[in-house]
Amino acid sequence: MFYTNSDILIFDPLAFDTIKAQPNIRITNLRIFEKELAIDSFFENKHTLNLNYRQNYISFDFTPMAYLPLFAQRYEYKLTGINQDWRQVDNNFSITYTKLEPGNYTFMVRPEGVDDEVKIAELSFVITPPFWRSWWFITILSILAATSATIITRNRLNTIRRQSDMKRKILETEMAALRAQMNPHFIFNCLTAIDHLIQ
Repeated sequence: MFYTNSDILIFDPLAFDTIKAQPNIRITNLRIFEKELAIDSFFENKHTLNLNYRQNYISFDFTPMAYLPLFAQRYEYKLTGINQDWRQVDNNFSITYTKLEPGNYTFMVRPEGVDDEVKIAELSFVITPPFWRSWWFITILSILAATSATIITRNRLNTIRRQSDMKRKILETEMAALRAQMNPHFIFNCLTAIDHLIQ
């Protein structure tokens, strides 16, 4: 009850429903293999953070931006590409993901049950694949493999042709040697012997 110069005001706090404030939340820290990474500029400029394939052990720290008791509001998070549904946060306000595959990700955290985009804190990042899993390396490797297979096949065919030609030349040489062994003197002697038998 309050008194003024002309009125009496009665205020009954039990007559009002408590208004649940839905606090904003902010991602405060990003750690890669427990090493802190400055991320303020990524929030200010809405840039996507680029990480290499080895930087796949990531921890996110976040904090509510309200003066409510920490137990008064629950929070949930999601990493697109990994989590299909929102997951509830325990009270330590830190989430860790290990062995993330290369790809595009967005980490989001929000007060539980709130669909308001303004209340969602998010950080987008890309884990690039190693060079041996990139399209250009696989294309170059495929071209090299096809070229190597073609060269090996041609060399093998040329070797077989050379061996075949060599065998044919050897046979021709042997036939020539056999013909050369039957010299005309031997043939003359044979014909003379046959002529004596006939007479």
